[in-house]
Amino acid sequence: MWKMSPMWTAEDERVSQGRFDPRPVLMVRLPGSASSERIEKAFPELETHGLIEEMIAGKMQSNADLQSWLLHHR
Repeated sequence: MWKMSPMWTAEDERVSQGRFDPRPVLMVRLPGSASSERIEKAFPELETHGLIEEMIAGKMQSNADLQSWLLHHR
């Protein structure tokens, strides 16, 4: 779909490996985080509210906290 766009770059092509992934993406960036984690397991959308509540309450401060929370809420 995007390949025909003039904005499609060689990097886009390399990263996508020429395939389209129809899955939705949920990106979480915690304040002060300088690293990234890629989690490819399914996550129920209904749990997003609880995830955001934990972040607002300050209970989730690191990627390790996020990983732990995800393990207990699947």
